[in-house]
Amino acid sequence: MVASGSEDERRQAIFATVMAIPPGRVCSYGEVARLSQQPGLARFVGRILGEVDGLPWHRVVRAGGQIAFAQETKKYHEQVRRLVEEGVEVANGRVQDWKQRFWQGY
Repeated sequence: MVASGSEDERRQAIFATVMAIPPGRVCSYGEVARLSQQPGLARFVGRILGEVDGLPWHRVVRAGGQIAFAQETKKYHEQVRRLVEEGVEVANGRVQDWKQRFWQGY
């Protein structure tokens, strides 16, 4: 399914959704897309997070709580550090207590 609206409108919806994820909670790329009224655009969400500074990108992970970055990368370690600072436990590249940490919207 392709979302309607201009790319700028889709970006703004993603920004608003990601900014709304509370500290200590995480959301999947697909859920961010769905909450932004853009189901099916999880990859677009990932692209936007990689392009824009100032968003709490570290709170967005793969479905099931997996960190998207390879463990040997700086981004992986930065994401884990930021999540741990917010009280999120990460082990073996995955958010622990995923069901309790998963944010499903407003």
